[in-house]
Formats: sequence, C-alpha cells, structure tokens
Amino acid sequence: MSWESQFQEQWVPLVDSVETHARRALAGRPLLDVAALDEILQREVAKWNRPSHYNGAWLAKLAGTHPEVAARFRATLGNLRAVRPLVPQIGNPWLRVALVVALVAAAFFIAWWQTDRLLVHVAAPLTAGIVFGSLVRARWQAARELAIDRAVGAFLADLDGVGRQLREAAAEADRMDDPEDRRLRA
Repeated sequence: MSWESQFQEQWVPLVDSVETHARRALAGRPLLDVAALDEILQREVAKWNRPSHYNGAWLAKLAGTHPEVAARFRATLGNLRAVRPLVPQIGNPWLRVALVVALVAAAFFIAWWQTDRLLVHVAAPLTAGIVFGSLVRARWQAARELAIDRAVGAFLADLDGVGRQLREAAAEADRMDDPEDRRLRA
C-alpha cells in the first residue's frame, strides 16, 4: 500500500471522530468555543504522537523511511488548531414564541366571541398552544440541526485544507519510494 492510501485510511476516521465529538459538544450549547474545539482536535492529533497507536506507528514508520517528510508531517499536525468557534447561525427564537402566543390569543378571542361556554374558552387556546407550540418547536429543532450542519461543515472544510497538506506529504513519500520498497511494505 502507498503512504498516501495508508494516510487516507487514518485521516478519514480522525475527521469522523472530530465531527462526532463536535456535534455532541454542540448538542446542549449555543456555541462551541475555540478552546473546546481545539481540545477535541488535540485529542485526535495526540494519537499521531503515540507509538502504541496505529497512527503513531505509521508516522514512526514514515520517519524511519523518510525523515524529512515525517518532520514536515509532524509540523503540519502540530499547527493544527481551531481558529474560530463553532456558532450555528439560527434566527431569533422570540419571533417564533411571539407567533405561538399570538395564535393562542387569537384562539381565545375566537372562542370567546363564538360561545359563552367556559370549557371552550379554556380548551381552544390550550389546544392551539399545544398544536402550534409543537409545530414551532419542531421547526426550530430542524433549523438548529441545519445550522449545526452548516457550522460543522465549514469547520470540516478548514480541516480538509490541513488534510490536503498531509496527503501531499504522504504522496511525496510515495514519489520518493522505489517500486521494490512499496512491494515490501505492503
């Protein structure tokens, strides 16, 4: 196997792990600050520095074969940092709350205007609040998920730039190898 393909087999799980941890961290928060995001990244990068981990063993093998490429690889990994927080851009929730309150008030006034029965005066706005509140909440959650997808997607695009640099380093190691070395390594 080539250095580049071996790198790719390791990079994809790293990106998936970072994405999963970022989404989990964003689940109950309005944003994920740079420090928390950087901690997630550094936890994954640390695996490349542990010889007992598959990523670290691969990098040590690369250093044994192509020390200059491995040094550039390590430097690029060392510069991997979060530069901006993950902030899902969601609209103002108060507009949605105001819409539900207005619809509940309208249901109350329509019930009050149509009949004198107290049960209808209570049931109509209560039913309207439950129905419209549920609909607005579902739309709000869908909008939040979409905003999280966009924020995480932008972060992963930044991460992909570093991945490209690392992939180029691995490809350079492939170009430096002769076919016999590649056959022995496979």
